[in-house]
Amino acid sequence: MKSIFRKWMSGLLLIATAALGGCSDDPDGVNNELVLDRALMPLNFTASVLTTGNQVRLTWDVRTTDTYEVVIYSDEGLTQEVKTLSGITPADVPVTVDLEVERDYYATVQAFSANERTAPSNVAVAGPVTTYAIMDPLNPVVVERTSTSVTLTWDQDDFVSHLLAAPVAAAGEEPVRLDLTADQIAEARATVSGLNPSTEYFVSVYYNSASRGGQDVWTRPDLSSTTKISTVAQLMQAFVDGGQYELAYSETPYVVPEYAEGEVNPASALAANLTIIGETTLEGAKPQIVGLGIGLNPGVESIHLEDLSIDGAEAASSLMEVKSAIAMNSVTVKNCDLAGFRNIFYENKAGSAIQSLLFDGVYAAEMGNSGGDFIDFRTESTHGSLTICNSTFYNGGRSFLRVDAKETFSSIAVRNNTFGSFSVVTDGNNKGILYVRGTASTFEYTNNLFLNETGENARFIANNSSVKLPTSIAANYFFNCADTFFEAKTADGEVTLDTALQNGGKVLSTDPCEASARGKFYLVNDEIASVRVGDPRWWNAVAPIVPEQTELNTITEATVWNFADPETFEPQPVETNRILGNLQFLVNDAEAPMAVTENGTISFSAASTFSVTDVPTNNALAFKVGVPGSVLITPSDAGYNKHMEIIVNGARYALPADGTQSKFGFGDIQGETMIYICSCSPVELQALEWSLEVVSGGEAKMLDTPVFTSELPAVDQGSSQAVTVTWNAVPNAAAYEVTFNGQQATVESPSYEIPASTVASLQAGVHTLTVVAKAAEGSLNWKDSEAASISLTVNGVLSTVTGAWTWNIADAAAFPAGDIRATTVYGNLQFIADASKHLTIEHSVGESGEPIDRIKFNGKSTMEGFTPTQRGLALRVSGNGTLTLKAVSSSSSDATREVGVSANGKEYLREACPTSSDGEAKTIVFNDLSGETTIYIYCYATINVYGLSWTPDPSSQPATKEYTMTLTGTAGVLSTNISGLPTSWKEEDSTWTATDDSGASTITFTGNVYYSTDAAKNIVWYFNKGKAETHVAASDMGRIKSITVYPNSTRDPAMLKCTYGGTTLAAVEPAGEKSETITFDFDAAGVSTDSFRIDYTDKSTNVEVGKVVIVYEK
Repeated sequence: MKSIFRKWMSGLLLIATAALGGCSDDPDGVNNELVLDRALMPLNFTASVLTTGNQVRLTWDVRTTDTYEVVIYSDEGLTQEVKTLSGITPADVPVTVDLEVERDYYATVQAFSANERTAPSNVAVAGPVTTYAIMDPLNPVVVERTSTSVTLTWDQDDFVSHLLAAPVAAAGEEPVRLDLTADQIAEARATVSGLNPSTEYFVSVYYNSASRGGQDVWTRPDLSSTTKISTVAQLMQAFVDGGQYELAYSETPYVVPEYAEGEVNPASALAANLTIIGETTLEGAKPQIVGLGIGLNPGVESIHLEDLSIDGAEAASSLMEVKSAIAMNSVTVKNCDLAGFRNIFYENKAGSAIQSLLFDGVYAAEMGNSGGDFIDFRTESTHGSLTICNSTFYNGGRSFLRVDAKETFSSIAVRNNTFGSFSVVTDGNNKGILYVRGTASTFEYTNNLFLNETGENARFIANNSSVKLPTSIAANYFFNCADTFFEAKTADGEVTLDTALQNGGKVLSTDPCEASARGKFYLVNDEIASVRVGDPRWWNAVAPIVPEQTELNTITEATVWNFADPETFEPQPVETNRILGNLQFLVNDAEAPMAVTENGTISFSAASTFSVTDVPTNNALAFKVGVPGSVLITPSDAGYNKHMEIIVNGARYALPADGTQSKFGFGDIQGETMIYICSCSPVELQALEWSLEVVSGGEAKMLDTPVFTSELPAVDQGSSQAVTVTWNAVPNAAAYEVTFNGQQATVESPSYEIPASTVASLQAGVHTLTVVAKAAEGSLNWKDSEAASISLTVNGVLSTVTGAWTWNIADAAAFPAGDIRATTVYGNLQFIADASKHLTIEHSVGESGEPIDRIKFNGKSTMEGFTPTQRGLALRVSGNGTLTLKAVSSSSSDATREVGVSANGKEYLREACPTSSDGEAKTIVFNDLSGETTIYIYCYATINVYGLSWTPDPSSQPATKEYTMTLTGTAGVLSTNISGLPTSWKEEDSTWTATDDSGASTITFTGNVYYSTDAAKNIVWYFNKGKAETHVAASDMGRIKSITVYPNSTRDPAMLKCTYGGTTLAAVEPAGEKSETITFDFDAAGVSTDSFRIDYTDKSTNVEVGKVVIVYEK
């Protein structure tokens, strides 16, 4: 189906078809006068040469009351009679005549009425047709093709004369012939030119009239005006810009991105003319697009899709849907493979007008569910022509063609299509193949092949009193269609089998295809091709020949036999010894055969039998292994006390036939060894597997828990250094699953490196890494270990406060609740504690529901002079300023408990604290500090701290200047103030620089964001959803005042997380709502910091940033 070229391999080949020949003089006189006392002259008389080369098939429209006489002549004048066939009944048509090869022949047919008083008809004439000799094929191969030519090579042979390129679907178009030169014959290579673009040809190598093989090939479309694209981004941009494109072939599909609510999918918003043509391989493979659904909107006048494989993947219900009333010139889908859609065209907008709709060369399989019809027109619109031709529709779909009563077409044509098990959805709304209640001036329903239409809703024409019958029904063939398929009552009368068979239709008694029920439409009935019925792609296609295996191959790898795979285990009776899928069926009794069932099982019809040497001979399976391993076998539940046996080297191993899996290990196998599967009674085998792991018996054991080789060293917060974790290798482990910081990774060796960028992003505190030893997939003896844990301690680093700063104790992310039993930093505040004298951060709710956020000292501080060594707090400032401290006695009845504040060994405050948090805060003014200074807070009896802030003395601060830095990426080009920003994502941080807008200040950035070089994109920072981590950071910036990010489309600010020193700063814009900007205002939040980090937190979609503005002071 998906190959453009199908190699001629001695099977079907439609060599030539002669249309109705011109009339000439004959013994009875040919004339065009209507004589009422004569039988009517047969119409549509055609002659075609069959693949035998010496046989000619003759067919014509028959009347049930007539008999016929055929005469074969060797000359155009009809004087040299070769053969006469008389008394031909209507049931005998078509007629096959054996003739000599390498001859031209003409044929006449004359009707004789059953009424003796009625004279015979005038004769109809067909010819000439040329018989030919059968010669060995030369295995032609297409090596090159353009929009107007095809180049073939073949096995060199002197007996070749010419190439013939015959249009497959265009019966009236003359083949293109190339007479070969001596050089072309010697080289066995030639090019046929003068062909039409986007056309299917059968190109054959000939010696005189004898075909020596050929290939089915599509010429390429005309690509002279197209632009080649090769990325998903370019593909989606094509729907924005419109135009003509060639989509590059890729081994991996083009997957349409998922768009969040409120985001615009460019494909669903198409409003410009668009052509997309796939670049196909010489073997016919097409580029695949997954998840594509196209919306047609005002502004689009034409859309053309060709040489594409498109899978809706249930992400798009319609390949194309009219979104609002439109006026279009054309909709074309040509030579495309389609799957995963409910419908391929849906129009439900009144007032639309499309002049031409063409679905040509489509292969649609596994389509549809309830909720829509396959090609669906539902409103009051007026259209031009609708043509559905040369296509195959298999397995799926609701009503195939629905046209509601108020729809009008100038013409509808459904011709030369193959339908296999189509219109099968049973949701109460399926009306069958044609559900047309609208109006069409001409309505053609011809030359279609219907296969296995047995569904309860399948109908040749819908059973509905408003349905209109086609104006032409002709030459439709049917196989295995239910009686109800032909039964309907319509606005134009009752539909019966005779309706379907009019004008040359036929019911076939055998499948004309290799296996149509399983989608194998390769023809085994050459009549279908000779009368030009069904999808033309199958007329010359030959099923791949797979030689049947005659000897077992020795198994050295793990093997699973998939009995449900019809390609290997086609459902069938097995009545003789055969090998399928390297599994031998031992059968020597036709009365007790085996079978591959439709349910994907192997059926044993009786108990196994054995030879005198105890080797199974009937109703048994066998396979050959060369290495130790285990058999995993699952029989069906055959009933009480029923069992099967495995025989290895004469030893028998019984297993219950109770529907459960059994496992048998054979660790002593040496050399090639036969393994037999036998049964004691009729049973079905559901599953069979050979594993290279030898079953040890009993339940699978848990792997040992990994043991770490050493503790991890503590690191300072913000430190950009990798940390390596190692553990002892676990016996029998196939790999190790490592979990850290919300991310999982699988490694094969017993070590893992935490990337430096991850370490740098960690907040102060203890972070846990776990390791699980993983058993091999499908292991019979082992299962995953328990998790081993190890801690990484991140020490907070106290940074100098250079501006106004408030320590927000209520921020649980910056100040996590719990006891602090070692000196550490949270929220840029140092906690001085140890295991014996700890501090506590509390976040709780009071008796009246009020929040309680505080630092508890839990006792008096231990001091060395005026410096606390236990139970103290410390902060670092630059220059003079004012400290505001809200300290409260931990006892509501003791107002004598004192708090102290010191710096440089000098105590600046020692005062009693209020007993309630409603009390006034204390203010300490420092006017004798210089440079960076550490300020300590301590207590002389237990207190709690509720609030803390610092206001610098402006007179002691160094002079600063405000800078604005604007970063942009326009049309794939960065603004000139950026240097070194990478063009692709890197796991480790990259380093790049940018200057402010004046060029006076330079900042160094790190991270793994990147920018796009696509000229159609404006991206300076690209946060990629497909990466484990994407972020950008900078430090030593002086004092950051604000960062404003401008995404290319509105985004939820919560998608980006901004931190400084491990503390999170929320965006100004409200979380949960889409915004055109995401602003982090450090100034307004009272935050004084010289560093920032922005992480991408939402992996549902990419975030493309077109501009960033950073304001800072230095």
